[in-house]
Amino acid sequence: MKSDASTRRTLPRRTLPRWSALLALVPAACGGSTQEAAPPPESPARAAVVEELAPLEPSKIIFAMGGIENDFRKCFFRNPRDRGTLRVRWQADTDGVAHDATIVESTLETPAIEECLLGRVNELRFGRLERPAQGEWVFVFRLATPPDPKLSKAGKKARKRSASDDEGEGISVDPNSPGWIEPHRVADIVEAGMGLFARCYRTGISRQEALAGNVRLQFVVGEDGRIQTISDQGSDLPDLYAVDCVAEGFYALKFPKPERGGPVTVSYRIRLN
Repeated sequence: MKSDASTRRTLPRRTLPRWSALLALVPAACGGSTQEAAPPPESPARAAVVEELAPLEPSKIIFAMGGIENDFRKCFFRNPRDRGTLRVRWQADTDGVAHDATIVESTLETPAIEECLLGRVNELRFGRLERPAQGEWVFVFRLATPPDPKLSKAGKKARKRSASDDEGEGISVDPNSPGWIEPHRVADIVEAGMGLFARCYRTGISRQEALAGNVRLQFVVGEDGRIQTISDQGSDLPDLYAVDCVAEGFYALKFPKPERGGPVTVSYRIRLN
């Protein structure tokens, strides 16, 4: 399993070459007029230039993705052996049409997966918006390691026993972190965002009716209150897609800015049943 810290890269925005200036010289070279052609009319929904785009709420994003989650998951089938995260950012006009999806960060190694996800994002529709907005989402693939099919019976029993013992505190904040957030404040944010995780369970039971288990994650909250990285800490939920889905929900949360100004490492367990 590769390290996020060593493989994360930031990709530049993909733009088309600026041919307009070159094409404007062609009429002059041929003896024609050098007057530039009028630009095509802009869509009324995109006509307004907004310096500060309003952020799209995560609830709107998951609503737009509702029912088509599998279309996004199919992108990862371009290379099932790949694993990692892909942070995508896009804009939405006042008609609610997504456009200009770009890659912010990626730890994936398969460009075909990245291109597929960008295309799917540009197909999203959010309904009428009061003003143009900007959306961002982190796609997660194969966060948890699949269980070893050769795991002994004793190992399987130990795993079940570990799951049954998870009845205590489901959250801990590393006291050695440079920054600090009170555990109850973390819990409040996660509980307020439970809708982000409920969809994971709903889609999970459509694949496995008796789905139940724990998702154990460790994440780092940055100085701006956003999650920087997430790692699996022994989740025993048998549906690995559901584990990825829960991790995506955590990436969408916004926590209080840490005290002391540094990042904070948090361990969190969610029981789905």
